[in-house]
This record gives sequence, C-alpha cells and structure tokens, in this order.
Amino acid sequence: TAIHYLNDAYANASDDALRNHELSEAVAFIEGLKYNPTKVISDNSLSTILNLFKSGGEYDFYNISLTNIQSARDQLSEIYGLNSVKNNL
Repeated sequence: TAIHYLNDAYANASDDALRNHELSEAVAFIEGLKYNPTKVISDNSLSTILNLFKSGGEYDFYNISLTNIQSARDQLSEIYGLNSVKNNL
C-alpha cells in the first residue's frame, strides 16, 4: 500500500494537496511496518527510508524530491520482493 501511495505522490508531484496527502499515507504505512513482530524490514532500513521524507529532522512533504520518492519506493519494493510490480501498485 505504501508503494501505491508513493507512485501516486510521484505522479501528482505538482499538486501540493494530492502529493502531501499521498505522502502522509505512505509514511503512515511505512511507520507501521516497525510494529510487525514478524517484519521483513530492518529497523535500519526503516530509518533510512523514512529519512528520505525529512528535512531538518522533520517530515517535509513540500520540499521532497522526486528522486527521494522513487528511492523510498525502490527500497521498499526490493526488500519485499515487489520489483516486478512496483510500477503497477
């Protein structure tokens, strides 16, 4: 679901309202991964991905780059074995 929202945020990058909504949803789903007792993703990888959305230690959806959105998506898809469908989610 996070990958889906990241794809939408990338596609709607020029619309602040849509992009910020989609990024906030993606971050919420990514943050939730740390509470899964059988999680696949490491805490270090989670921190690395979540830092892509931050500026000055705070989430900053207005100044995030398209490269960071893609990087978050690509890292998640690699960890969860979704590379073959990451553009379709």
